[in-house]
Parts: sequence; C-alpha cells; structure tokens
Amino acid sequence: MRFLVVVPSIRQSYPGFNEAMVRIEASFTQPTEFHVLEGSSGKAQTLNRALAEMLPNSEADVYVTMDDDFVPTSGWQDKMSQAFEAHPEIGSLGIWLGDDPEMLAYMGADRIHSPRQEGELTLRTVKPGHHIVGCNVAMRRDLAMAIGPTPESSERYQFWEDGWRGRMVSKHRYEQAFVDAGPVEFLRWQDTKEYLEMREHDIESAKSKVAGIMKASGVGPSLSTRLFAKIRRTFRGN
Repeated sequence: MRFLVVVPSIRQSYPGFNEAMVRIEASFTQPTEFHVLEGSSGKAQTLNRALAEMLPNSEADVYVTMDDDFVPTSGWQDKMSQAFEAHPEIGSLGIWLGDDPEMLAYMGADRIHSPRQEGELTLRTVKPGHHIVGCNVAMRRDLAMAIGPTPESSERYQFWEDGWRGRMVSKHRYEQAFVDAGPVEFLRWQDTKEYLEMREHDIESAKSKVAGIMKASGVGPSLSTRLFAKIRRTFRGN
C-alpha cells in the first residue's frame, strides 16, 4: 500500500527536531509521501490543509497523521497494510502503545476488545463509542476524504480532534483497531514557557466547546472522560 504521512508541528526550531523526523522517516517500509507541516495555526487547521491540498493530489491508499513526539518501530506500515487488506470493515488503525499502565489509560484499554491473533498479525478493535488515539491515526484514503475537514476552533491546541475523527469513522460504519507493530517511543521535548502557557489556556478554553462540536457533527455527546484522561497525560510531559 502507498502512504501519505503528515506531521503537524510548531517545534521545527527545537534542537534534535530534524533528527527525530529522520527517525520517523526511517521507519517507513512502504512507498510513502512524507510531509512535516508548520502547525502554528492549530492542529485541526493544519490537518485540514493536508486533507484539502495534499491527499487529493496523492496516490496514497492510506492517510496517516502523526504527532511530532511519536517514533514507531520500523515495519509498522507492513502491519497496517496487512490489517487493511485483510479487513475491509476496518477504516482506521492505530499502533498499540504497549501495556504500561499509563499507556493503557491513555488508549482507554477498558474500551478496547481483547487481542485476536491472525498469523503474525495482532489486532484489538475498539468498542462502540471509543476511538484510536491521535498520536498515530492511519485512515483509508476514501474514508478520510468522505469524512472531510475537522471542525476548527480558535484554539491552536485541540485535544479533542482525534475523538471527533474517531466518531466520524464510526458514523461512516467502519470499525477502528489497534495493531501490534513493535515498541514505540514518545520524545520528551523541552517546550518553551510560551508554548506550555498556550496549551494550558487552550485546553481550558476548549473544554466547554467539546460537547457542542460533537453534537453539531451528529456524533453524540462529548468524550470528556476519555479526553480529560489524555489531558492529564499531556501535563505529565507528553
């Protein structure tokens, strides 16, 4: 399968950033278009640009959005290709982040089915109402195009966008799953005071908007419990 991978970021000037992107690129084992996008306008706004300007002109079968602090193991694309090819009912995949208690809480493991083994492939589908986490979201091209742009808000740090996209995958009657693809690494960037203050402000500003955003798109109530667990992890340093 062919992939389009986009990484929105405002950290391009950080020491070690280019080396981190080289590590991400080194993990690719399938034909891949790779773009690091300047993301100061906001994550949703940046991903919407990629969806409108890059994906329609791409030959990619799979559209991947990835956080700039996430480094997967080489070969993850092979596992995702196998899963997509074997399961046409699956519209979106994420990489299983491991069994560390913090990662299990971050993924919402209590809302994920037990793993099922299919040869060398291990899949965990999510339960209704849940979604895969936004650090690494791989979606079928046609589904990504059908879902369309993420609702935009005045905040630049939009912690809820993966929840919205996950709910839209379900609305289009596709399943979502995590695939085992080896260990992952989360980088610990030394963020600026200005960035940390912006993030805290934007989280507080957006909390009251989540329910309305979900309702306006016809995808049910807010994801407050799951999303605020992610917020807690965010303030611990990721």
